[in-house]
Amino acid sequence: MIKPVLKSALFLFLAALSFTSCRKDSSQPSWDVDILAPLIKSSLSINDLITDSLLVSNPDSSIKIVYNSDLINFSSDTLAQVPDTAVSFSFVTPIPYSYSPGDVLINKTSEIDFDLSGIELKKAIIKTEFIKLHVENRMDSTIVFEYKIPCATLNSIPFSLFDSVPGGSNLTPAIYDTIIDLKGYTVDLTGLTGTKYNIVTTQVKAYISKAVDYVAVALDDSLFITNSAYSIKPGYARGYLGQTVVNVGPEQSDFTLFKNIKSGTLSLPNVNLKLDLENSIGVDARLKINKITSMNTRTGTNIDLISSAAINKSININRAVETGIAATPVIPTIQTILLNNGNSNISSLVSNMPDKIGYSMQVNINPLGNISGSNDFVFSDYGIKAKMNIEIPLSVLATSLILSDTLLLDLGSIREHEKINNGNLYLYAVNGLPFDAAIQIYLLDNTLSKTDSLLVPPNNSIASALLGTNLKVSQAVNTKLTIPVTKEKIDKLVHSKKALVVARFNTANQPNPISLYNHYKLDFKLIADINYSFSTKK
Repeated sequence: MIKPVLKSALFLFLAALSFTSCRKDSSQPSWDVDILAPLIKSSLSINDLITDSLLVSNPDSSIKIVYNSDLINFSSDTLAQVPDTAVSFSFVTPIPYSYSPGDVLINKTSEIDFDLSGIELKKAIIKTEFIKLHVENRMDSTIVFEYKIPCATLNSIPFSLFDSVPGGSNLTPAIYDTIIDLKGYTVDLTGLTGTKYNIVTTQVKAYISKAVDYVAVALDDSLFITNSAYSIKPGYARGYLGQTVVNVGPEQSDFTLFKNIKSGTLSLPNVNLKLDLENSIGVDARLKINKITSMNTRTGTNIDLISSAAINKSININRAVETGIAATPVIPTIQTILLNNGNSNISSLVSNMPDKIGYSMQVNINPLGNISGSNDFVFSDYGIKAKMNIEIPLSVLATSLILSDTLLLDLGSIREHEKINNGNLYLYAVNGLPFDAAIQIYLLDNTLSKTDSLLVPPNNSIASALLGTNLKVSQAVNTKLTIPVTKEKIDKLVHSKKALVVARFNTANQPNPISLYNHYKLDFKLIADINYSFSTKK
């Protein structure tokens, strides 16, 4: 807008111009005006430090962080790995022979025995399993076959396949291939006698087509049938899951608590962590956590957890309970470990501001053997987890803690920038945070690359809010920064659509941690005061 004093001057100038308009004059009157243009208005608050969904307000408005994360996830797929297995049947005529329609060539019931290395399964519900059926016919007649898996049922109906393969010869055999998907089938793995385990029973019957009169079969004419089971993953399994030790890791999981913080150090002296070891498998387990590491990949700093309560300690967890309810099939058992400054270095781990957590552990399955009478169970989507629940009263010491935000520039008020002479930018800040701040504003191009900066130290300092004797903010502090800008810098400003605001915070001369409250924030706005040159033509 045009300032009031300048508006009056402009009015007088135009009035004088109207009285002299009849005089011929080749000159072009001109004048300068100042325009105030708001460019940026925003805030930085506690929500920019920590994701707001993790912040919980106490009754006194002080804030604590509540963060939950799955730290370690032991997949149950490791317990029931089933190898690919194939069984073949064949018929070879010993002498030339003539067969009548319907004559049976193969009628075989067999057991596919899976070697599961100490695991003895009696029942499974299939998540993924494929049977590849391969038929190779070297006889000059259509062969009809029936393929059944009587132990595999879906809605109480056993699996069966009825099909045929055309005639062929030894030189050009007829080939039949098909893939059978058993997803969702319940499989009885106890074999023909009902007393075995890891057994899939199949039946194959192949005979001469009834649509022919007779078949003359030459010497060595043959029929081969192979059924192969592969990519087998049970969604549910029951039996004895074996006595085994499984090493998990070293692995990493993401830790997103401090994802908004770009750099700097943050001291969090009062951290409480609850580590819930959750067993959702129907086996007794003994866990030993070998290592937990706080990993800050931004700084390259790793800190190992030191705690006799959690590290290299054997922890027994009872088996889960099967409910029989499809929606909630398992009631897990939980063993809880509490970590605090008294029994660990947990504050150092969290103050490292990790973005990843590294871990390794050992899981001992059924350490006492088959005490369930082969009634262990496992669901594919359930395993053994270590869940981390952190509660941190947000009382901090901050050193060079950097927060940043990318903002749109509002340049609607800046027009005809080629007529700009010079000007100033004014940064107005109202700081209600108990931190001193050094602020910088970078201009960004369309690729979000920095093209220029607006502030020059030390003319970029924003004073902390005032603290009372209770170390609470008693008064927000206003700061005005004046930024002289040239015509060239204004031209860059006009051609920039976005700006990156970077604030570096430090605790305001306090040796002790300062509690943060939900209303603390830093408001700021950037105003351009620009001088234009205008001229009129007669």
